[in-house]
Amino acid sequence: MPKNTSDAAKTVGYTAAVQGDKPKYDLYLGKYNIAKDRIIPFAVETTGYISPVGFGFLQNIVKQHYTAGQRVDSASYSKTWRWVLETLSVTLARGNAFMLRAYLDYHWARQNRTATHQNRAVGASASASASGSGSSSRQGPSR
Repeated sequence: MPKNTSDAAKTVGYTAAVQGDKPKYDLYLGKYNIAKDRIIPFAVETTGYISPVGFGFLQNIVKQHYTAGQRVDSASYSKTWRWVLETLSVTLARGNAFMLRAYLDYHWARQNRTATHQNRAVGASASASASGSGSSSRQGPSR
């Protein structure tokens, strides 16, 4: 049970990332003929939480880069690990900003279309009533 709001948010983000892994496995393994040990699909939650599978995968990539027949330099490893996480964070933030912008553009355009349609309807009824009042003061054709 989470102790406070921050812990609750961490639990929700972590749970969402963990739950995001299974559908990816099911999709890729079911749709394509790929061996389970040849693919590592993982989820990154919108707020940045990475599933344990994804976190371990990224760590393994960085470790393999630094341990390819060499002694691990912890300072270089830490610097690279931080770069990987920062790059992932920036990429995620840009993706979120793109989705938010698309959402706002869509709703702004929709709202403007509705307002334009309403203005046209109001304008049409106003001109109809103006022409209607003008016709009552006009006389019919003379005989």
